[in-house]
Amino acid sequence: MFSVRHSVEPRSQRERTTTNPRPCSPLSPRARPGWCSQKVFSAYVITMAFAIAVCRAEVLDQTATWDDGTLGGWSQSGDPTTLTNPVDYLAMGFDRQLGPQGEACIAWTPVDHSMLITNLSFSLAAVNIEPSRLRLYLHSRHSDQTWIRPLDKPPVGGWSSYSIAADFAAGWSIGPLSTPAKFQNDVLDVDWVGVYFARHGATIPQSFGVDNFRLQGYILTDIVDPPDDANTNGIPDAWESRHDLLGVDPHGDADEDGMSNYAEWRAGTDPTNELSRFFINAQSRHQHPVDRGVAVQWDSIRYRQYAVWKSTNLLQGFTREAGNIFCTPPQNEYVDGAATNGGPFFYRVTVEE
Repeated sequence: MFSVRHSVEPRSQRERTTTNPRPCSPLSPRARPGWCSQKVFSAYVITMAFAIAVCRAEVLDQTATWDDGTLGGWSQSGDPTTLTNPVDYLAMGFDRQLGPQGEACIAWTPVDHSMLITNLSFSLAAVNIEPSRLRLYLHSRHSDQTWIRPLDKPPVGGWSSYSIAADFAAGWSIGPLSTPAKFQNDVLDVDWVGVYFARHGATIPQSFGVDNFRLQGYILTDIVDPPDDANTNGIPDAWESRHDLLGVDPHGDADEDGMSNYAEWRAGTDPTNELSRFFINAQSRHQHPVDRGVAVQWDSIRYRQYAVWKSTNLLQGFTREAGNIFCTPPQNEYVDGAATNGGPFFYRVTVEE
């Protein structure tokens, strides 16, 4: 289970070890030698022989520290505010007001479509007053929904550290319609993340800080060379050897279960076991309090992407309902929220290239 952590660290425990430290601003959470907003990658190659194609997935570990005095690619949206870099952190400032107003602003940064985020960690500061509300935002390109995770407020004049898992159980919400399945689909296609500040009811100028904003997860890179296939039958030799089927006819059916050997490889099932087949299940959720519609479920394995196809008239064929659905072993689920009447509805699930 991913953990959620919130703590206030004494400055002495938060100092960064460096060979050439420099003085920091009064609010700087760490002494730093320079600016570092970078992606640190430890590359590895997925070499599972049964994979449809061998892909390279790199470890994502990207931290924005704002050590060079720039905004590091971050922007703001919302009520009029100032987004600056005083020395080595990102500062969000609200001007003095004549009377109480409910101003709020988001400091945000874009996320590349190849990134699969699993955790977000960062430090926040309340420079001279605490905000009335503080939230972490995660926006999905897939659904155009913004998932919200409320945050505890940092102490006035100090910094708090946060570590939030990109997991529904960590407290993410889009309101009454929030479900694990929706979050699971949305987190696979995030296009920006940000921090939401709502100013305190006081009319004085107000300032808040963001620092050491770290994204962790994976980056899915281009497909690399496919696995060896000396007999050029379209099935990797290592997969054939594992099942004692070297040189097997891809159109044959070794276990006579109705799936060709090639289809067994694509689906990740066992070509020598007639009980190992690619099944899907669809069940109505018309009475479900939140996720109404039809839930399509299927067994899934690692390193696969799937597509769901739908038809209301088999004579007219199927149309692609959703694609690029990442695997969530041992089972995937897709909820068709539009299937709320009596139907009929027919579904297919395919393994994508």
